[in-house]
Amino acid sequence: MRKTQTSALLLALTVLAFLSVPAFPSGAGTSAGLALLEAPSARAAALGEAFSATPNDISALSYNPASLGTLQQSNASFLYQKGSVDDAYAHVMIGKPVQKSGMGLSFGYYNSGAVTFFDGTQQRSLIGEKDFTLAAGYAHGLGPISVGVSGKYLSTELLETDKATAWAADLGMQMPINSKVRAGIAIQNVGSQVSFPDVSVPLPRIARAGLNIALFQNKLPTLLLLDAPYFIQDKQLRPAAGVEVRTGPLALRAGYRTQSGLDEGLSLGMGLGVNSFSLDYAFGLVQNANGRQRVSVSMRFGGEQNQNSSVRSIEARKSGETKTTDTNLALAIDETSMASPIKPNQPGSYVIEHGDTLSKIAQKIYGDATMSKLLYEVNKKTISDPAALTTGQRLVLP
Repeated sequence: MRKTQTSALLLALTVLAFLSVPAFPSGAGTSAGLALLEAPSARAAALGEAFSATPNDISALSYNPASLGTLQQSNASFLYQKGSVDDAYAHVMIGKPVQKSGMGLSFGYYNSGAVTFFDGTQQRSLIGEKDFTLAAGYAHGLGPISVGVSGKYLSTELLETDKATAWAADLGMQMPINSKVRAGIAIQNVGSQVSFPDVSVPLPRIARAGLNIALFQNKLPTLLLLDAPYFIQDKQLRPAAGVEVRTGPLALRAGYRTQSGLDEGLSLGMGLGVNSFSLDYAFGLVQNANGRQRVSVSMRFGGEQNQNSSVRSIEARKSGETKTTDTNLALAIDETSMASPIKPNQPGSYVIEHGDTLSKIAQKIYGDATMSKLLYEVNKKTISDPAALTTGQRLVLP
């Protein structure tokens, strides 16, 4: 298995390097479509946007479409951002797991605020820039590896007169290196140029690679995120890093990313999770000690219905009433239950061991790693982060 994963990673890196070669010559700083570079959630912003290897978070779609293949249940997120000037940004995202796959949609709107200028006869005030983005993505699991693709549409308007559109695609892959480390690579914004009446400008093409590292799982669950996005038009590598520490429903975050322009520097944030809802806040320092604030609300849903459907199918099969559509799931659970390592005096539960992941537990208990999604549904109220399980914690088995 390790040789297969290593070969897949080397192949993906080769493809990524090939796709990273610009399709047209361009100087530094000549890219358009800046709305494509806005953080889609406060969590991502607070963590320095080091998000290419982040699993089970719909906002990771904006960095690596392969993340859709890691969704444990349906996700929805809404972000509002207010800058240090009059600019504002809003982003809505929704994603859904489908068996071994996942799909997602996102919508973004950016408004730079009014710009006042003198046209030679009178003073005028116009919106400097308005951007609209729409993206749809799909990812599929190939064993422990998730590969994904997304398509994007951008519409931009300058000074309420010049309009242009563009199309682009993202490609990506995520895979676990071991029980604590997850890797991700992606190539973003491969597509057409933004063509205004007098000039055509390329989209900000980015090649990125990152790691998601789980630390201190048996104490304070901590995530260390590292990202190395390479901005091809600018010929710049702009490393980023983030740290997230969880204690109960509270998450504390800090990040740093090197970036040319206003967003260079430190970011801080926090999140509060209550049942299936999460409220997140991020503050990013920019020039002159001003800041950019982001607030996002996210929710996870659909799990109860899926869980109940699965449990009902098991009970129905035991009573001889299983429907044809539920047969495979019932067989997968019933036929592997005899091989379960559950102790006789602890039926229906499992104690997390060092190095366990939900996929490993599902494979061990049911002989099917895809059952990790059902395992998460049953225990989602006690699992703060599916990517960072706590050793010694007891899980309820469906």
